Amino acid sequence: MKRTLPTELFYYGDGLRLWQEVCWLPDYHQTRDEISLLDEYGAVIAQYIPAGCTIVDMGSGDIRKPSVLLMHLDRLKIPVSYYALDLSYEALSSSMSFLSHQSYTHITFYGLWGTFEDARLWLRAIPTPKCILSLGSMFGNDELPLAVAHMAPWREVLSPTTDLMLVGVDARGAESPRGAEAHVP
Repeated sequence: MKRTLPTELFYYGDGLRLWQEVCWLPDYHQTRDEISLLDEYGAVIAQYIPAGCTIVDMGSGDIRKPSVLLMHLDRLKIPVSYYALDLSYEALSSSMSFLSHQSYTHITFYGLWGTFEDARLWLRAIPTPKCILSLGSMFGNDELPLAVAHMAPWREVLSPTTDLMLVGVDARGAESPRGAEAHVP
């Protein structure tokens, strides 16, 4: 289905609250599916994330999904720095409040208030291994060629040997496109 409303409507205020409600409706499976996948495979995924990694969650919004991965990292005693990035100061404040009530031993967390471009420019100066999280299909909710185009600028800040991207793509009910597993050139 082609989008009819710009996604920016759901970044702030009433739109953000409406989106948070939509994510938990019975017909909207993606949030629950991603949490379920992270519950089941989070420990395996966490083993790919190196100690000392800087994790940036692109559009963190509702922090419940990445918190499952953070729990696995903490249980495996993998120290990381987690940065929740969001355009909405309201959503970011809520995320930081949620995280402050967790009892992590190996996770330090920070809020980044800004755009994807702000994060990309900031990450240029980060010397540690990096992991970009795009859960909820922030990068993967477009058709494959457009999604790849949106990810291409990240080549400038991500090393192909040490850095990772974990991208959620909603492919339920659709055939998996050929080449979807291809790396950004």
